[in-house]
Amino acid sequence: MRFAVRLIAMLVAITFPAWAQSAPPTWDQVERALGEFSELAPYVQQTSAAFRIGDPAAAQQAYDELCNRWQALPAEARASAQGLHPELSTWTYQGTMTGPNGQTWTRQATWTRDGDTVTREGSTTGPKGNTTTSSDTWTRDGNTVEHEGTTTLPDGRTVERESTTVKDGNTVTREATKTGPEGQTRTEEATWTREGSTVTKEGTITGPKGQTTTQEATWTKDGSTVTREGSTTGPKGNTTTSSDTWIREGNTVEHEGTTTLPDGRTVERESTTVKDGNTVTREATKTGPEGQTWIKDSTWTREGNQVNKDATITGPNGQTATQEATWTKDGNTVNREGQTTGPQGHSRTSTDNWTRDGNTVDHQGSTTRANGSTSTRQSTTTRGEGGVGRQGQRNRVPATTRSQSGGSFPRASRGGQGGAQRGAAPRAGGGRGRR
Repeated sequence: MRFAVRLIAMLVAITFPAWAQSAPPTWDQVERALGEFSELAPYVQQTSAAFRIGDPAAAQQAYDELCNRWQALPAEARASAQGLHPELSTWTYQGTMTGPNGQTWTRQATWTRDGDTVTREGSTTGPKGNTTTSSDTWTRDGNTVEHEGTTTLPDGRTVERESTTVKDGNTVTREATKTGPEGQTRTEEATWTREGSTVTKEGTITGPKGQTTTQEATWTKDGSTVTREGSTTGPKGNTTTSSDTWIREGNTVEHEGTTTLPDGRTVERESTTVKDGNTVTREATKTGPEGQTWIKDSTWTREGNQVNKDATITGPNGQTATQEATWTKDGNTVNREGQTTGPQGHSRTSTDNWTRDGNTVDHQGSTTRANGSTSTRQSTTTRGEGGVGRQGQRNRVPATTRSQSGGSFPRASRGGQGGAQRGAAPRAGGGRGRR
């Protein structure tokens, strides 16, 4: 479920940044908006298929392709997708985290758009006052996007990044270089090509010593079936291959996947996701190379403004862990209560509350572990014309001490298909997504 939030938030940050300042769109809204572009439709469908069945690895891969294709579209096309939601010129972020011993980390960043140029300035200061700064610039010229970035470490050494992404017809190419503080260089080259309902990717990564890793993948959509074939070959010639198939029939999605390791052993994955009225069930099994099996059964049920989740995870030795959670929406308030019980019967409980008042969201939460220790969270997020500001803290409190204030970024949860949540504002630390 956290992946669902992250996926939507990242996509919104790239595609509809103004929506992230008000009411975030659902995945269905994003899917419909981007699906209108013939260049994006296959990637939207692949991302959607993996996203809806809750397969993080496949969804991340498909989403990466979607991001690259979106960024390669002409500015006019992207502007038409945004419609009446123009991009804000500036977005600012500030955050603070306090650890159990009182140590504090602060982060801040500012994104600014000026025509076809986007700049980002950021800094992170640790408990000892050590500061790391970063500066990035992305410039679009026609179908080409150039990126240059520098990170300055506390000791003054730097890490340099640069990349070029070019769209030429149905082909997108990307070349990227990263130079470390000691002058070591890592390069990446990747090409994505679309032919009908098939998308292929070829990539090469070259390390500082000249060692190379190659990646190949092919996504194909045929009616209600999406298949993916991929392989990765390391510097020593060892190859890992993977094959996945998703088939939708009515309200049921079946997934089967196999990963073959360099030594010939395999990892098998399969799952079934079914939507029946207000209930979504998912049964997933993973079998490791030694025949060990993990099984996870999950059920999400919506009743009015309440969503309940029950899940059981069974390990190779028959040991089980259970997860329970309830989200309740009452006006501008969302409450979440959850409990996880491990194989030894040890339980961890958590409660969270998000309250929206105009452009401000206040969040308070706590987690109590089996040993009685408690972590508390508290944060405030404010959205406005100037951008997004956030302040908060997080503390871990011993069992013998009363709770203190602390914080984390709010994730207002609303149930959806497969228990998916609608994302809050995108995390500033997520940056630009991929270009």
